[in-house]
Amino acid sequence: MILHHFTRPELLDAILRDGLKASCAIEENDMTNGVPVVWLTARDTLVPSLKTRKIMLSRGIISGPRCSNLPDATVCLRVVIGSHSRRLAHFLSWLRKHPHYDPDDPLLRESMADDWVHFGDIPPAKLTVFKHVPRTRPYWKLKLHDEWLETQATYVLPREVEADILAGRAGPSDYVEAMQELERELGGT
Repeated sequence: MILHHFTRPELLDAILRDGLKASCAIEENDMTNGVPVVWLTARDTLVPSLKTRKIMLSRGIISGPRCSNLPDATVCLRVVIGSHSRRLAHFLSWLRKHPHYDPDDPLLRESMADDWVHFGDIPPAKLTVFKHVPRTRPYWKLKLHDEWLETQATYVLPREVEADILAGRAGPSDYVEAMQELERELGGT
């Protein structure tokens, strides 16, 4: 099975020498409840899909068309692992058996549908550099997001407004400026 792992360039030499090490996430982003894993994905991009970005927007988080979930992770590694490895699990399937988050949450179902976890280290022989991607921007949390965390009430915007925000043409001024700058940096492709 061919999967991908994204990392920062300054970690690349150590990863290619020592492999990928299973680790725990920081507390506020702990999707495995403290179980050390290596995160993998079937996708060769960290740019959220339009559907994921729409769900995020309904929860008070805006992400432009080229924003990345991990903006500093600009190296995409190709990871070859046997699909029947006992250490490899499709994340949402594993989450159903180890509920720490709701695996039926629409955002998780959409944004993590291609994500895998590997329980244990991955040796360097299973890794190659697949590609480098440009540094991008993260997402912006709006005040609406704090309300969503408390109430779980989603927000529905008029279609035109939603389209303009998702395209980076509308929203907070720093968001619009960052999206315009990103378009210039990436050449508008």
